[in-house]
Amino acid sequence: MKREVVINPLKINLYMALLFVPTVAVMGMLFYLCWHNQFSLANVRLYMQENVDWLKAMMPWIILGSLLGGIIAHELLHGLTWARFTSNGINSIRFGFIWKALTPYCHCTEALPIKAYRLGVAMPGIALGILPLVVAFLAGHVGLFLFGIMFTIAAGGDFAILYLIRQEKSNMMVLDHPHKIGCIIFSPAQ
Repeated sequence: MKREVVINPLKINLYMALLFVPTVAVMGMLFYLCWHNQFSLANVRLYMQENVDWLKAMMPWIILGSLLGGIIAHELLHGLTWARFTSNGINSIRFGFIWKALTPYCHCTEALPIKAYRLGVAMPGIALGILPLVVAFLAGHVGLFLFGIMFTIAAGGDFAILYLIRQEKSNMMVLDHPHKIGCIIFSPAQ
C-alpha cells in the first residue's frame, strides 16, 4: 500500500513568508541581547567609516554569492545524503528547477528507509541554517547569523515534510515524489 504526502508549493511559500518576520525578529532580538555591545552607535559608525568603500563595492556580490552558493549547497546536501543510502549512489539523484514555482529541487529516484529519507530532508536545514546560527551566537558574527536565518527559513518546506512524516513507523520505505514537493510512503508487505 502506498500514499502521497505532499505540500502545495504556493502554500509553503506563503507560510515561509509569514514566518520570516517573526523568526527574524525573535532571533534578531536574541542575537542583539547576546551581542549588544557590537551594535553600539560608536562601533557601527567606526565599522562603516573603515569599510564604506569595500561595503559599497562588494556587498551585492557577497549577498548574491551567498544566496546562489547556499541554494546550490542546499540541494547538493539533499542529494549527497540520500546517495549514501541508495544502491546506485549519485546516479539515483536528479537535480533541476521548477520554473513556475521558482524552486530548485533534488529528487532521489530510489525508495529509501524512512530514517535515511528524513536525514536527507533535514541535512540542509541543519548544515546551512541551524549550525551557522549556533556558531553565529557563539562568535557574535552578524554575517553568519544572517546566513543561518536565511537558510533556516529556506528549509521551511523540508521542515514541513519532516513534520508531516513525523509519526511514520521506522519500517516504512519512502520514495521522494517525482513531481511534487513531498514523498510517497510505502507500507511494508504484510
